Amino acid sequence: MTMLKRLTAAAAFAAVALAIIAAGAASAMAQGQQNGGPPAPGGTQAANGPAPGQAVVSWQAVASATHYRIGWVAYDDYNAAIAAGRDWLEAFTFVDLVNRGQTSHQVARLTPGINYAFIVGSTASRYAAPTWSDWASLTLAAADGSSCPTDAGTGATITPTPTPTGIPVSYGAGDYDADDNGLIEISSLLQLDAIRYDLDGDGVSSHADYAAAFPAAMPGMGCPDAGCTGYELTVNLDFDTNSDGQINADDSYWNDGAGWQPIGGDHSSTFRATFDGLGNTVANLFVSRSHSDNIGLFGVTNPDSVIRSIGLVSIDVSGSYYVGGLAGVNYGKVNDVHATGKVSGANHNVGGLIGRNSGAITTSYASVAVTGGGDEIGGLVGSSGGSISASYATGDVDGSGVYSSVGGLVGSNNGAISGNYATGNVSGGFYSTGGLVGYNGGTISDSYATGGVSGAWNVGGLVGRNNNRSYGTISASYAIGSLSSSREPTGGLVGDNNSYTYRTITDSYWNVQTTGQIHSSAGGIGKTTAELQAPTENAGIYANWSPDYWDFGTDSQYPVLKYGGLNVAAQRP
Repeated sequence: MTMLKRLTAAAAFAAVALAIIAAGAASAMAQGQQNGGPPAPGGTQAANGPAPGQAVVSWQAVASATHYRIGWVAYDDYNAAIAAGRDWLEAFTFVDLVNRGQTSHQVARLTPGINYAFIVGSTASRYAAPTWSDWASLTLAAADGSSCPTDAGTGATITPTPTPTGIPVSYGAGDYDADDNGLIEISSLLQLDAIRYDLDGDGVSSHADYAAAFPAAMPGMGCPDAGCTGYELTVNLDFDTNSDGQINADDSYWNDGAGWQPIGGDHSSTFRATFDGLGNTVANLFVSRSHSDNIGLFGVTNPDSVIRSIGLVSIDVSGSYYVGGLAGVNYGKVNDVHATGKVSGANHNVGGLIGRNSGAITTSYASVAVTGGGDEIGGLVGSSGGSISASYATGDVDGSGVYSSVGGLVGSNNGAISGNYATGNVSGGFYSTGGLVGYNGGTISDSYATGGVSGAWNVGGLVGRNNNRSYGTISASYAIGSLSSSREPTGGLVGDNNSYTYRTITDSYWNVQTTGQIHSSAGGIGKTTAELQAPTENAGIYANWSPDYWDFGTDSQYPVLKYGGLNVAAQRP
C-alpha cells in the first residue's frame, strides 16, 4: 500500500472512530458542571506548531475556571487500545494550566505525521472533574516540516463511549512540566510538601506521597529530554487552609502544633534544586519546633540550589538553632525573595529570611519581627559568611544572648555586604549590637542604617564591633539612628574597632545630632544633618561614593540606595 493510501485509510478509520464515539458528547460536557464546575471552553481548535512534533491548541476563555486541562490522544494509540479490548484512556495524556487568561497552549514532543485528537477542560481546581470541550482533530506536519493529508473531522465533537460520563480526572498521563522549561509545576500545598521526596528536582521519587501529589504522571513528569531540575509555583498558597483567619488544628499541616516540617531538614538531605515562585506567595507559614534546628520553609539548601521570586507572607516561624523564614541554612542562591511576619529562635543564628547564610542573597528583603535567645541575630540573616547585596530589612530585632552579635540586617558578618540597608530598631544583649551589623569580620560597603540601637557593650549606629584582625572593613556607609547603652564603648558609626588603625573604615559617617554621639565613634566621621544632606551628587563628602549605588536626592534628603533596582521613593517616606 502506498504512503498516500495508508494515510487515506488512517483518515477513514479516524472518521469512523469519530462517528462511533460522538454519542456521549453531551454527557461529558455536562459532567463537570454537574459537579459544580465552570462551563466548558468553546471553539477548541488545533493547528501545527512552529516546529515538527508541536501543536497549538486554542479555545475560548472561561473566566470562572481556576485551571484548564489540555488533553490529547493519538488515533494510532486509540485504535490499538480498542482493537486489543483495552480502555483507550490509558493512552490519553494531559497537562494542567493555571487560568491566567490564556486561550492557547503549545503541546510539544508529539509524533510528526500522526493524527491526534485534542480536548480542553475547565475546572474549579486542579483536582476537580473538568467540564470538557468538543474535540479537535489534527494531523501533525511531517518530520521534514512538510504537510500531511489532514484527517476528516477537525473541530468535531467526540467523547469516548467506554466512559459515557466523561474522561475521569484520574485517567491519562499528566504532564507536570507544561511549558517544558525543566521545572515541575506545583499548585497545591500537597505538591509543595511532596518536594521533600525529590530534593534534586528531577521528578523521580518512589515515595507514595509523591505519587499522590502528582497523580497519573506521564513518564519523566513530562519534562524535556534533558530532564527537570526543580519546581515552580504557579499559584498563591495559604496554610490557613480553612480560611478562618487563624492557624490551628483545623488546618492542614498543623501536625499537633509543630506546624510545617521544613523541606531538606538537615545537612545529609539538603534541597539541591531550583524553586521558582514566579512572583507568587505562600501565606501563613507556621512552624513551632522549639527543640529543632534548621527551621524555615526549607531546612538546609545545597550550594547547587536556587530559590527565587517568592514571597512568604504573615509567617510565624520558631525553632532552636538556625532559624529563618525561608531557610535555616542557605548555601545556594537566593534572589528576589521576601518575608513578612515574625521569626524567633531559642538559640543561635536567627534571621528574618535566613538563619545562617553561606551562599548569595540578592534583591531580597524581610519585614519581620525577629527575636533570638542566643547569639547572631539579624533582621535579614542571623550570620553570614556569604554575600548579601541589594537587600534590606525593616523589622525590629531583639537579641538577648550573652554575647549577642545583633544587627538590623545581619547579626554577625564574615562575608560581603554591599548595597544594603536596615531601618528597624535593634535591641541587643551584652555584646556587639549595631543598626546594620552586630559583629563585622567581613566587608561592608555602600550601606546604611536608620533604626535606633540599644545594648550593653559595643553599640554602634552601623556596626557594634568591627574586627579588622578578621579583615573587617567598612566603606561608603552611614548611620543616623539614636543610640543608648549601659556601658562603653558606644559609637555613632562603630562601637568598637579592633584594629591598630581606623583606616579600615573609609568615607563613612554618622549623624552627630540624631545618634546623640557628638565625638564618639571607633571610626568614621561625625556630620550634622545638614552636612549629610547637602551634597546632591557624588561630590564633597560623597566624592568616593558610587552613583551606580546611590541616589543623592535633594539638599534636604539623605542619600538612599538604587543599586539592584531598590525603590528610592520607598526609602524616603
